[in-house]
Amino acid sequence: MFVVQEEVEQLRLAQCILVGGPDQRRLLKYLLVDNNYNPIERLVQNDSHTLPVIIHLALQHTIDFDGKNEAIIISGWMTLVCVFSYSV
Repeated sequence: MFVVQEEVEQLRLAQCILVGGPDQRRLLKYLLVDNNYNPIERLVQNDSHTLPVIIHLALQHTIDFDGKNEAIIISGWMTLVCVFSYSV
């Protein structure tokens, strides 16, 4: 599973690099490659601390609803905000 996720992350990075110019490529390389970016790291000072995340969801419309399986497919916008308790 981790190998597949890593491949997907590399493809996303490649797509961003193709779209952007040289400055964007340099920034992405600095942030994601040179600094050993790890998407599963939590930004906390102590591993026992929690990382509060605020989630906002603006629902546009319901695409599909399956009452039998209690599943719903929706369309909308989601915003995630991490709340840091210390200065970065």
